[in-house]
Amino acid sequence: MRYFLITLTCFAIYYSQESSDLLDLNNSKWRKSSCIGLCTEKTSVSTFEFSILKDINSQSDFYASIGSFFIFTVNYGVGYRYYFNSKHKPSFFSSCSFNGLSYLQAPTLTAVNFTFARSFNPPLDFINILPALFMGIISMGRVILPKIHFPENTKLNLGLVLSYSNFFKNEHELILLPLINLEVDF
Repeated sequence: MRYFLITLTCFAIYYSQESSDLLDLNNSKWRKSSCIGLCTEKTSVSTFEFSILKDINSQSDFYASIGSFFIFTVNYGVGYRYYFNSKHKPSFFSSCSFNGLSYLQAPTLTAVNFTFARSFNPPLDFINILPALFMGIISMGRVILPKIHFPENTKLNLGLVLSYSNFFKNEHELILLPLINLEVDF
């Protein structure tokens, strides 16, 4: 499976460069993003992930991601995401990814994920509620919720992931997972 993921990543990078050269407007570039929340699209089930994306055009990109479920696992994946409108605006999107999960003294778990979701640009004050739930500081009987300043390009992704995986059993099976995360593009 590991060699398959490496081969797929090399193919994705090569194909994205070739296809961008054929476009009249070559806007192909590399960019980074990170997600926090229930991240089930780009990697297997994780709470934090970091991605490197190769833009193909204004509606699609290839990505390679690495993430973790708190500190207990190492998750990785490669895939393709297609936006039904522009990726720079709130839009429905779908994606397909191949990913794995490794943790101490256990075999590597693998999955193929198909995602259908929607990205939103919620008010930034609303976004501050989510990390504040994780980062509340109890001080003298009251909870102090720090205000975090997110960039303007922060998106809230909500959707469903159909995963063909062996995460919860020894055999591969179809599992329906939620996708709820905050994604920040750099």
